[in-house]
Amino acid sequence: MTARARKLRVAPALRRKAPNPKTCAAALKQLRRTYRHLPDEERRNLWHVLTALRGPDASDLWVKHATTAVIRHHALGGEFIYGDESPDSIRLAKQRGEMHAEQQVGAYAIRSAERRVPYHFYSHARRAFEALGLKWELVNPDPEER
Repeated sequence: MTARARKLRVAPALRRKAPNPKTCAAALKQLRRTYRHLPDEERRNLWHVLTALRGPDASDLWVKHATTAVIRHHALGGEFIYGDESPDSIRLAKQRGEMHAEQQVGAYAIRSAERRVPYHFYSHARRAFEALGLKWELVNPDPEER
């Protein structure tokens, strides 16, 4: 058997789709298996997305609207939107653009004297945007409308 014939013979098995999990435990098992087999850089990217899905511990809702809701929508699809707003908007992109992590005081990144953004969350959120191919300071198109 030639190499090409062997390749064609194996290809259908590689194309076989894994069944969709029906329980949380089955989904976590599939995620664990996938995570273990990812290259290191992709594993880190996935970790940033998973961490950012939760959102910040202590902050105004504006941080969740501008970051977590957008990440959830792009990573998982569906409606993770607060209020009647679209998954991303000019207002949310502007709010993300105003978040800064250069001035770290304790565990917080300073946005202004009134609004503090948790630095740890901020760093995961920024990296999650990158991992998902999103732009931090721009409006990101809805992936379900592409």
